[in-house]
Amino acid sequence: ALFTFDPSLMVFLETEIWPNMLRLAHRRGTPTLLLSGRLSVRSFNKYSFLSRFFRKVLRHFTAMGMQTEDDAKRAQKLGADPLRVTVTGNLKVAGSGNGPEPKGKVLDSLVLKRNPVSRPLLVAGSSHRGEEEILLEAYRRLKRHFPDFQMVLAPRHPQRFAEVERLLKASGLAFEKKSQVNGQNFLLPDVFFLDTLGELQKFYAAGDIAFVGGSLVDVGGHNLLEPARVRRPILFGPYMANFAALAHEMKERGGGIEVRDTEDLVRAITDLLNDTNKRVTMGETAYQVAADDG
Repeated sequence: ALFTFDPSLMVFLETEIWPNMLRLAHRRGTPTLLLSGRLSVRSFNKYSFLSRFFRKVLRHFTAMGMQTEDDAKRAQKLGADPLRVTVTGNLKVAGSGNGPEPKGKVLDSLVLKRNPVSRPLLVAGSSHRGEEEILLEAYRRLKRHFPDFQMVLAPRHPQRFAEVERLLKASGLAFEKKSQVNGQNFLLPDVFFLDTLGELQKFYAAGDIAFVGGSLVDVGGHNLLEPARVRRPILFGPYMANFAALAHEMKERGGGIEVRDTEDLVRAITDLLNDTNKRVTMGETAYQVAADDG
C-alpha cells in the first residue's frame, strides 16, 4: 500500500499498531500519527515482555494522541518519546451532536414495528463467546415476570453469526434475523438477532437498556460511549480493561452498573424495568459522563 499510494501521512487508530507498516513508513519518511490511542494494563503487561522491540516500534510514530493520561503514561513506559505523546481524548465522543433523535424517529428509520412501542427492550451489543448463553438465560428468567420484554442480540464478530444462530435455535426462543427482513417492516419477536454491521448505534437508541459486551468474559470490554451518547442506562461486566477509566466513572457517577453473572443481570434489569425514572436518570448521567470525557 505504501508503494502503490505513496501517502503523505498515515493515521493509526486506538490499538491498531502495525510494526512492519510503521517500520516501512519510517524508512520512507512518511509521517505516522496514532489517534485515540489506547493501551490497557493487560496490553501493557503483555508488551512489557518485549519492551526492547516495542520501544523501537513506538519510536517510529511521529506523534501519539492517547485517550487518557494513564494510556499516555503506559506508552511512555514502553519507550515512546514523551515529547511526541499527548492526551487527545477519545475520537468516538466527537460528532455526537446535541443529543439523540427522538425514539419514535429512530424506530421509523429502522422500520421496526413494536406493538406496542412501549414494550421494554434490552439491546445487548458486541457480545463474545460465553456471553450469549448468560444473556439468553437472563432473558428467559426476566420474561417470566415481564412478558412483553424483548432483546436485540448483536454479536461483535460476523464470523460468529452462525454459531450464535445455533445457540438461538437451541434456546427455543422466538427470534428473527435482521439480514432476512430485507428492509421490510417486521415484528420484533422475543429476540431480534442483529446479524448485520453498522446498525448497532441505532438499536441502542431504539432500546431502553443497553448491555455492552466483551465484558463478562476476559476480552477487555467495548466502548460504553455508544449507548451513553443516546442516553441509555448501561450494563457491563467486570472485564473492562480497555475502557477502565470510563467504566469506573460510569459506576461512580451512576450512569452504568457492573454485572458479573446471570443473577446480577436479572437483578439489575428487573430494577430498571420497574423504575422508569431510574432508567431516565441513569441515561442522562451516562450522557453527561460521555460529554465530560470528550
